Amino acid sequence: MEIKSKLFIIMVSLVIVTLLVTSIISLNSFSTGMISEIRKHLQDNTASTMDKISETMFDRISDIRFLTDRNNVILSEPSPTQKKLEYLNSVLRIDRHTYDLAAIFDNNGKEIGATSNASVIGTDRSHESFFKSAVRGVIFFDKVPVISNNSLNHYVIRVAGPLYATNGNIYGVLLLEFPFSKISQILQTGTTLPHTEINLVSNNGSIMYSTSYDNSNLQKSLSHLPIFAKIKNSSSSIESLIATNINGQGDALFVASKDKGYLDYPGSGWFLITTQATEQAFSRVLDLRNSFILATILVLSVAIIAVFLVTRTISKPITELKEAADKISKGELDLNINATADDEIGDLAHHLDNMRESIQTRDRILRLQTEGLEKANQELRTKEQELAKAYGTLKESEKAKEIFISMVSHELKTPIVPIKVYSEMFLKTTSLGVLNAKQKKAMQIVSRSIEKLEALVGDVLDVYKLDIGMLTLSKYDVDITEFINRTISDLTPITVEKQIELKSDIRTAKEDTVFCDPKRIEQVLSNLVKNSVDFVPDKGGRIIIMVEKGRNANSEFIFTVEDNGIGITAEERHKLFDKFYQIDTSVTRKHGGSGLGLAICRGIVEAHGGKIWIDDSYTNGAAFNFTIPSSQGQNETSH
Repeated sequence: MEIKSKLFIIMVSLVIVTLLVTSIISLNSFSTGMISEIRKHLQDNTASTMDKISETMFDRISDIRFLTDRNNVILSEPSPTQKKLEYLNSVLRIDRHTYDLAAIFDNNGKEIGATSNASVIGTDRSHESFFKSAVRGVIFFDKVPVISNNSLNHYVIRVAGPLYATNGNIYGVLLLEFPFSKISQILQTGTTLPHTEINLVSNNGSIMYSTSYDNSNLQKSLSHLPIFAKIKNSSSSIESLIATNINGQGDALFVASKDKGYLDYPGSGWFLITTQATEQAFSRVLDLRNSFILATILVLSVAIIAVFLVTRTISKPITELKEAADKISKGELDLNINATADDEIGDLAHHLDNMRESIQTRDRILRLQTEGLEKANQELRTKEQELAKAYGTLKESEKAKEIFISMVSHELKTPIVPIKVYSEMFLKTTSLGVLNAKQKKAMQIVSRSIEKLEALVGDVLDVYKLDIGMLTLSKYDVDITEFINRTISDLTPITVEKQIELKSDIRTAKEDTVFCDPKRIEQVLSNLVKNSVDFVPDKGGRIIIMVEKGRNANSEFIFTVEDNGIGITAEERHKLFDKFYQIDTSVTRKHGGSGLGLAICRGIVEAHGGKIWIDDSYTNGAAFNFTIPSSQGQNETSH
């Protein structure tokens, strides 16, 4: 697969994952907030309507208390019945839209007067509940509407109280019939939300009012609904849930409010249940979700186009170098290699062009030597011995040329490998000659560039494996002391040159082992130490690798790499483990690196089931901590 395709796949994958995760989190956040707002709005509306009903019932209780008060001389026993009725008529005229009827009964339960002509004087109602309660001195009110004696199919709430004589004895009962239609009006005008069903039910779940049923279905029970059981058993006065709609078609949002009473009105045990189909209640959420999906697709399309353009920009010079190397391997040496880029690829192009010129010069020299030998062969044609010698020399030169051309052609197919090999041979041996200072500096640049390129490719591959969850770990029990000492030994060469002190602080038992992939954990420690080397002072710098047992019961070890460098600011800490993040981002930055080291550290540690962080309490430089589980007693290979 071409590098352009690899870069495109990696970058598109990163963009898609980032965009999808961000979109899903944002959508869930907005949707949750909007659903909560819709639910709260319906709850507030339901509770407000229930409060109005409670206040209305409180007014009815207050009316009966006022009219039956012992100090009400008009309704006391000496007052004539006609005068009492005139008084009640005047009260009802003042509030004529509130009550249908006011009736007076003697203490035997016979009706002795009423404000309505439809009422039958002399009717015995002593067996009815309102009379039994009121004649004992108890204020009575119906907890479910009843049909009025004066009108069929006319539901009322009866309110009754005792009438007292001047001597304090009860001589009768006053009955007020409050039309239940007044409660219905509150329900009809109180809930303004569209597509909302309203049901007012009694304490046992029987329907007293409903927008979904006519009067023939009154007293039908809704006690089977989950919302009824929830509000009845709840200590709260308002509850809500999403369940199957009453009609069995789809889901609905149910909100129930409890009649908690008002002042000295204790409540009737009523429940107000409002229902709204989820497709209606959450229509705005669905619209928002569709808009998010459309926006995500649009942004993703733009991002893919941008990634394609960036990928082509990055891969184009690499492709040009590959094509140039192919031509050189085929002997096409008269070509121009663009080496103007000021980066690693530009350095590689420059070295490849130098190699091309060197091969071209040697090829020219070989051609001149061949021409000279041919001329000598013609001049010494008459001398057989000299001709044979010249012929042998010519054959050897031809063979050397063929071997040289074959070797160069083979090695140029993979240009990075020979560049690295030759640079190491020039720097570490004298088999190819002794370099002067300028040549040695140039070869060091080549070597460092190749190492940077190899390290960058390695880091990118590790990051890619971590991103797709394909980083392979070979974990087994590792002796901590031996592992730390070996790591210190491997890292010492990079600190000796700068006279930086590198030491260990092992605070675990000698027999302790850690369950890990030692190569990967050593990679983590190496990255952290190399970071510290860049930021501690030369001749006086100090780096400590410390390991100790965790203090909790999770059975883990805590590794710490601390130094006495310049430290890390609070603003930089939360971004330090991001891919490609660097503390120094200036063009002339002192500290190099790809910005992938700490991201790789985090990925490796988390793949082990641990975590990595910066110690905020450490103030003498920088301190990185990470945890790894302790011994598991068995080998394991995982991704």
